[in-house]
Amino acid sequence: MKKLLLFLAAAGFCLAPGAIESAFFSELPERREETNQRLILSCLHTPGKLKPQAEIPADYVLDLSYEQLKRGPKDSHFSLWIAGRRYLFRDHQLSWYDGKREHVVGGIALLQAGRAKLRVERSGNRTLISINGKQAAAEEYPAAAPAFEILITNLDVALEQFAVTADGKSLVLNPAIRPGTVFHADALNAPGKWRSSPAVRFDGNRIRVEATAAADEKDSDKALGTRDVFGRMEKAKQKVFITERGIDLSGLRGCEVEVSVKVKGDVAQPRVPWEGIRVVLNYATESARFSDCYYDLWGTFDWKVVTFKTRVPTFLKQASLTLGIVADTGFAEFEDFKITVTEPPRTPGMAPVSVEKYTGSPSPLRGFNSSANLIRGGQFRRYAEHWNGNIFKISWRLPGPDTPKEEFEAALEKQFRTWDEFIRQAEELNVRVILELYPSFWRNDKNPDGGTDYPFLRPGCAEQIRDIWVRIAERYKGNQTVYAFELWNEGKIRAQVKPGLPDYPAFMEMLARAVNQTDSDRTMIVQPEEWWGVYGFHKLRPLDAKNIVYSLHYYAPFSLTHQNLTGKEPNRFGYPGMVDGVYWDKETMRKEMQPAVEFCRAYNIQIHVTEFSCIRWAPGADRWINDAIELFEEFGWDWRFHAVTEWPGWSPEFGPNPFNTDRFVASPEKDVLMKFLGKNKKRD
Repeated sequence: MKKLLLFLAAAGFCLAPGAIESAFFSELPERREETNQRLILSCLHTPGKLKPQAEIPADYVLDLSYEQLKRGPKDSHFSLWIAGRRYLFRDHQLSWYDGKREHVVGGIALLQAGRAKLRVERSGNRTLISINGKQAAAEEYPAAAPAFEILITNLDVALEQFAVTADGKSLVLNPAIRPGTVFHADALNAPGKWRSSPAVRFDGNRIRVEATAAADEKDSDKALGTRDVFGRMEKAKQKVFITERGIDLSGLRGCEVEVSVKVKGDVAQPRVPWEGIRVVLNYATESARFSDCYYDLWGTFDWKVVTFKTRVPTFLKQASLTLGIVADTGFAEFEDFKITVTEPPRTPGMAPVSVEKYTGSPSPLRGFNSSANLIRGGQFRRYAEHWNGNIFKISWRLPGPDTPKEEFEAALEKQFRTWDEFIRQAEELNVRVILELYPSFWRNDKNPDGGTDYPFLRPGCAEQIRDIWVRIAERYKGNQTVYAFELWNEGKIRAQVKPGLPDYPAFMEMLARAVNQTDSDRTMIVQPEEWWGVYGFHKLRPLDAKNIVYSLHYYAPFSLTHQNLTGKEPNRFGYPGMVDGVYWDKETMRKEMQPAVEFCRAYNIQIHVTEFSCIRWAPGADRWINDAIELFEEFGWDWRFHAVTEWPGWSPEFGPNPFNTDRFVASPEKDVLMKFLGKNKKRD
């Protein structure tokens, strides 16, 4: 069960949605949906090359000439997307890609003396592609076609010409998103742009924030820390002294950026890493408010530059910057704030076209998470046959890293026996299973590292987990009933990763590559770092490993899906409806899922939603489940509902009465799930 959800406050702490002071946001234009009368031109290629992006009219001519860069057995190549169709230009052939395989266009020699000239002519619904003056392809697109898009990716050739004309005029491409471009620089010398506070003083090109006798009551009263499973929010553990200003990031929607600022300070170590000295970007999207910040900034130190990377949400509406301290005593000074572009928006085709999407399964997977209770009393047969689930998961709550060896070995052997029986029954029922490590004893929420998982803090812990997965992979090598290993459940990083230790993607890559070496055919499921929910995809990068499926846990909005977990209080929210100041319906869900959608399309990967649920007594829980699954199916994602034979609050069989925990009743949630599970096919 998803225990926690982090909301970061305008001061850079955790905060409930809606608690950010909207007065300090810069008003941004609404993100315009593209129509079939406009198109986006984007060019992404090797470091140091031009990366232009601009909007141009629907009728245009694109001239592009290039020289082959690579020599040897591997051809140069790049991809050109036109109105949703992807063309692959290799040294000696042109092909197009339908999402599953390539189709070769014959009779076209692309290179002449190592060079090629490409022309794309767009007029009305017709597009002509010519190579070296010879027509290579002609396409007609209906008037109802989606947004026309040209996208150039995977460029390992040298551009000699890149020109776009429309109505006889040359179009100037906007270089604002070129990596290395400083998009925003603030000398911190304009007090009028910042919220005033007795604790804040402007001194030339410098802001000084110093703890005073009394903090600003409305800052100190903001909800900080984490939301627990009962919906309670921590308050700031120390006094809050901040200043903030709105900032226009509309030109960076979808981009990864690096935030940097010079800092000098004297602040004692806080009890949690998100307090101390605060450097924060706050975002408001159409479905959420959250922040990104630098952790563990405290101590007595002279001027130094601190940086962190963040991705600007695609559906950004407003943004603000916060500087300050959360401390009872001390000060911090800030100079030279910058936002520098490090990566353009994630767009389709960032993975090589020749890499086919890996799913690990020929048929869609729809099923349940469960506990070991599933394999007792005929329960497994019931959910496999009556409910028609075809994928099931049982986790192992991993003993902590300091567990004595004899005790650990006994626990592992016990879990092996559970998984063996799980697999035996699954094989008999002709369904597949997932094995997962659950690391609740591999963190300490009371430590000043904010409950960060030990592999990111303690030397040797990452290797311990790697070795455990090698043993699991050896035991189940070649077992076809085991669909996948889910490597790490809801991992947390709430502090700066220690030097010499892996960050989250590097840790996942270490585990995956070890399994690759042990069982080369085994599928693995990788979740993004848990604390950010779907926004974890902003921080995830594709792994350099084989057989990877990526995962999403979906519970948005948390205040709806996790409300009143005791069942003793009135329900506050229903679906569809207003939740924390946002109207939630299927389209809001769609926008909330955008980071996962962009990651999926950019890197041509499969997503398996390995947890999603809504508390069964929430009004409209069945409609929430229905809309979520409809979107999963639309995106082509596999899914597992959370959960059966586990905590009864999630069960779709006990109805809306929170106190019914042992009697199955008819429920609309069950009807919704059965409707979609009825589409399942069992293993071939």
